Amino acid sequence: MSTTVANCLTYVDLVFSSPQKHSPKLRFGRTSEGTSFTQQSRLISFSPGAVFCLQRITIRDGNSIVSHIDIIRATSSGESYQKIPFVRPGGEVLLGANKAEGVGIIEDLILSIEQTGINPAEVSANYWRHVHNRLYVKMTPRCYTKVQHKAAQLSKRVTI
Repeated sequence: MSTTVANCLTYVDLVFSSPQKHSPKLRFGRTSEGTSFTQQSRLISFSPGAVFCLQRITIRDGNSIVSHIDIIRATSSGESYQKIPFVRPGGEVLLGANKAEGVGIIEDLILSIEQTGINPAEVSANYWRHVHNRLYVKMTPRCYTKVQHKAAQLSKRVTI
């Protein structure tokens, strides 16, 4: 049985419901396809290996009460994956946080990476894992540098 391209994609449902519910938002990532159903409903997809960031915010009475952020790698057909809300079938969570402090640190890291001119979707998966591990043990993660980025890009070319 052959695997079609559509079966290899990772899909993300971006649906903004009422102000009392979850509001998923794509923070970064290179989509391979996208379909808008309404102003409040989109379906986007990612090719295997693509890295993207999904933020989920629960709002009640106009205030954010729960905030989640996940940096996810889209998996290939046959690879194991984790189930993630709004993501089908799931993906590899490289970095995740669900407390305000952790979410804020991750948002600051993403901003600092963007300010160096690097697209966060191209950052080494190992760096995101490093950040996750550092935050887990309450340590400050190292900054991602252009030198690290160049090395990661060269390494990716060699292993392809």
